[in-house]
Amino acid sequence: MPSTFQDRLSQCLPIDLEVTVYELASSPAKCAPLFLPPPPESPHPTTREARFLAIEHDSVLIFAMEVWIYKDSTTGDVTMFVSKVDSSGYFPQKLSSFTPKTEPATKKSVFRTIASAFLDYVIDGQLEVVPKPCVTLALFARSQTQYLFSNSAANSSKHVLSDRALIAWWCQTVNPTFQRYAKSSSAKAYLLVPGSDRLEVQKLLPKATGDEANWIHGHPFELDQARDITVREVIPHFTDDPKSRFMEELNGEDVEKSAKSAKRTQKWNAITTVDQFWELMSYRQECSAGRCVGFLWVTIPGDEVAENEGEVIPTVVQEGKVDSNDEERSPSQEQQTTPEKTSPRPKLVSRKRSMSNVNSLLSPRKKSRTFVSILSRRSSDAHDFLIVDDKRYKRAFESLLLHSDFGNLEKARKSSRKWIDGAHAMAHGPENDGEETQHWGIKVKGKLEVGAPASTHSSPTEKALAEDKPQVNMLGAGLIRKKKKPA
Repeated sequence: MPSTFQDRLSQCLPIDLEVTVYELASSPAKCAPLFLPPPPESPHPTTREARFLAIEHDSVLIFAMEVWIYKDSTTGDVTMFVSKVDSSGYFPQKLSSFTPKTEPATKKSVFRTIASAFLDYVIDGQLEVVPKPCVTLALFARSQTQYLFSNSAANSSKHVLSDRALIAWWCQTVNPTFQRYAKSSSAKAYLLVPGSDRLEVQKLLPKATGDEANWIHGHPFELDQARDITVREVIPHFTDDPKSRFMEELNGEDVEKSAKSAKRTQKWNAITTVDQFWELMSYRQECSAGRCVGFLWVTIPGDEVAENEGEVIPTVVQEGKVDSNDEERSPSQEQQTTPEKTSPRPKLVSRKRSMSNVNSLLSPRKKSRTFVSILSRRSSDAHDFLIVDDKRYKRAFESLLLHSDFGNLEKARKSSRKWIDGAHAMAHGPENDGEETQHWGIKVKGKLEVGAPASTHSSPTEKALAEDKPQVNMLGAGLIRKKKKPA
């Protein structure tokens, strides 16, 4: 498989379609723990880094997405959260979909192809570390008029999917990644739509063909009463996520303070099963009031046993101080701390030290430059993306979110150029003012042969989702109208 994202993307896009790819990454930084610990344990040190992708066509940004990567410094496990995805509406409709020559009965979306290729690439990058971590991809699907491109809702050409069509869109986007890892490992994919039954959810899932794996209606979270792992400890806490806001209400205080608390609130004690948690979620404003939202997960299990069983991943205690945990363990102790395959929150597992763990030990002053040098030693590909510290990444991201205007084409082009140049300047910083500024985007030209779409006998739902259009329920479909009797 190609080593760079640009090479992968060129093989997926239709021939002669040319776009420019901009990718911005933040170096790992300490963050609040993704999971709350069971009393009286301490939370696992966690780092977070961002990957931001922007696609330009005809001098205007047409598509962008942001992915957060959380790494548990104790277990080495990785959780990826798709934070935001948006289109500006300035990509020509005639180019938005294509039919591969090898699959004449399949119509594909350009944006879905880009999103799928990017997620595939980022996941593969996380699985390259030794030993391979357990990787979970999570996202929350809720339709809105705009997420990243300010004022793009004013563009009448922008196509906004309905709630159900967006959920189906995301299922089809992550399905290729799920199917690929389902064949090589025991990867699983889940979809949960609070307030919807199994039959309603089934209509949104991709249909498995041949030897493909089926999606699961539900969630991947499991409790472990023997280790006192309850609902509070298995639900991850993401920023700007409806279930996280519900968790904060149950905690009764800020989640960072709750992570240091040795007690569970009475509200948590009243929720004994994960299904009960999701049932209560269905009554929340974000999941009710006529809205249909979806929670998706793809879980890819990692290696169960490392090659060097005696070496334990170091844990960050303070900035710049490391607890190496070098003391020897007896076989009985090692057996007690090794998690079962189905455990949602594994305890400490002996693993080899990887590059991802080295990054978690860096001080803030050394993270950005050291991370760049580590990355260059780890890979020799020509992936031209910007790596900045967390503070500069936020500034670059907020400049697009808060200080741009995509209300019309002229404003969109000006805002696109302003962000591209500004992000490059913010990434290099004042200490590199003497350096020659260069264009940091990479042009990608599609190589996939396309053909004329063949007529198929797809259902209305399949046609609507294939074309990325919300389905319109025709109440009169299938009914036979009687002829009026002559007067």
